[in-house]
Amino acid sequence: MNRSIYFLVFLLLSILYQQYELYATSITVSGNSGSTYYLFDQSLNELDSEIINGFIEVTAGTYIVKLNNCYKQVSINDGDNLIIKTARLCVLGQNNKWFYVYKNPKLEYLTASRTNSSVDLLEGKYIIKINNTFYTITLSEEQNIQIQPEIIKVLGTGLDTYYVYDNNMNELARSVTNTELGIFPGEYFVKLNNTIKKISVEPNQRYIIKSGTITVTGTGRTEYYVFYDTRTFNIYNNILDNSFKDMKIALNTSINSLKIAAGMDDKPNISSNSYSNFLNLKQLKNRKTNESVELFPGDYLIMLNKTFITANVQEGQNTIVKSSTASISGKGNSAFYVYDLSYNLLQSASTNDQVELFPGEYVFKLNNTYQTEKVLEGQNKFVKSGTLLVSGYTGTPCYVYDIDKNEQLCSASINQQIEIFPGNYVLKLRNSFINATVNWDQTTIIKTGTMIVSGISGKFYVYDCLNYNQVAYSSVNQKIDLLPGNYIVNYNKKSQVINITEEKDAELNFQ
Repeated sequence: MNRSIYFLVFLLLSILYQQYELYATSITVSGNSGSTYYLFDQSLNELDSEIINGFIEVTAGTYIVKLNNCYKQVSINDGDNLIIKTARLCVLGQNNKWFYVYKNPKLEYLTASRTNSSVDLLEGKYIIKINNTFYTITLSEEQNIQIQPEIIKVLGTGLDTYYVYDNNMNELARSVTNTELGIFPGEYFVKLNNTIKKISVEPNQRYIIKSGTITVTGTGRTEYYVFYDTRTFNIYNNILDNSFKDMKIALNTSINSLKIAAGMDDKPNISSNSYSNFLNLKQLKNRKTNESVELFPGDYLIMLNKTFITANVQEGQNTIVKSSTASISGKGNSAFYVYDLSYNLLQSASTNDQVELFPGEYVFKLNNTYQTEKVLEGQNKFVKSGTLLVSGYTGTPCYVYDIDKNEQLCSASINQQIEIFPGNYVLKLRNSFINATVNWDQTTIIKTGTMIVSGISGKFYVYDCLNYNQVAYSSVNQKIDLLPGNYIVNYNKKSQVINITEEKDAELNFQ
């Protein structure tokens, strides 16, 4: 009896031992991260999965291990505990950027992680990408690799964005100035507000690019625009090896010749006021006056209300370009216009409003009267006008003429002010004329008188006494305005002479 019990116990222990032996075989992927690895059979049927450093019990055979989309085929015998050791990869960097791991040049994606974080990979060859730049690396078991990308940083105000391109002008990365970008070695273009710099990034290099700024002082209300100057554009065109032919500008080539001939080639600010010479410019950036634009060093052309000035930008410096303002005194009732000396329209505003301009000589137009003025750097040019007013009773229109050319300049109704530059003019009311002189900051008032013809019905006609030219006509019993003087009035085939005096009412009765 005891023998039977011993035999059964022995048999049970043998079975348990065999089962233990059957499951003692295992596969472990060891590493440092908390990633999951997967186990497949040779037909890629998933069998099990486990966190790194955890083991999977298997039977003897051939398996495929997958970690972060990397595959490795392994064989194991009964009783073996196979440990597959990984490599640890970390890409260093700031700003919590992502880096990506690919299998081959076809860029078959494997995994990704934040910079300064590690990923576990099986041994093999990989392609690492950060900011669309690539680096090839071969990893061995138990390696702990830290990759430090090269650093690009554009120094500036932190207000503008710079871009990194490859040689085919594909955008790779962007960031604001004063912020670093990690990239792998290679040839690149860096663009800041459409200004371009070509760089060659070598291993173990920190590439710092210094920008400069342009600030156009002013009221803060007007947009100014930055363009390539001829010299700067030629330099960039050579650097880019014709990559940016679409940015070519058709500047008048005489600008630089004039600078050199005048001995002004090295001066930072050269004025040029002919808008017609700059119609094909390629705009780089625009800002309002008193705001800055970040640019790479070079010579630039700045436009403010279609007036131009050149400016040189140097590394780490803020180039201050002083603008000027021009305004025309008045009541704010009329528009004035600013032209260059070739009579190209630059800008318009209402009287008493300011127009921002670069220094130069300009033509101002107010109600078809003209005045040429020089505007100096930083100056608030105040161009004085005068006003002309015809006072009277009715709303009859009156007209202002050039005294020399006899051309009509402007018109207004009686009792409405006409803003005009100082000078001598001819005023027309109905069909009578009078000379008028307008002075600075003064209102010239032409006073009329009124006349009324009493009658039952019909019209009366008014003629001047000198040439008997018809001056006006109206219905009886209606008051009309006339310039002071003697007139002949006809009504019902009868005539009378009447004297019109300022601010007096005259009445005729033909009965």
